[in-house]
Amino acid sequence: MLHKSVCEVYMPINILIVDDSADDRFVTRKILEKGNYMVSEASEGIEALLKIGAGNIDLVLLDLAMPGMDGLELLEIIRSSLSQRVPIVIYTASTAYMAKDLLAKGSDAFLNKYGKPGSLVGKLEEVLHSKAA
Repeated sequence: MLHKSVCEVYMPINILIVDDSADDRFVTRKILEKGNYMVSEASEGIEALLKIGAGNIDLVLLDLAMPGMDGLELLEIIRSSLSQRVPIVIYTASTAYMAKDLLAKGSDAFLNKYGKPGSLVGKLEEVLHSKAA
């Protein structure tokens, strides 16, 4: 665990939550705001691509199960078409058996969205710290 939050060192850090569930986005936003993160939201893939392409996104928190363009397709598009390498944490209710495959496809981490709130902030700090190193 870092002694000083990555947020305290590199403010502001903007996390993009990509999830079709407004309730899940709301809960996740509240957790992240308590961790002093700035938060943006997208309810579907095209909206997420526009926000990432506009810049100022430091990390994407991506759900897999979304109608239309699912999280896996969005991950592949981000990794194949964007010149900047934004960290992507898969944050989903799907089971962890997929984690190895998702890491191979370009995600930086995998986390179950119904785990402990502290594990979310800890995982984000870990990914952001590895990006800064």
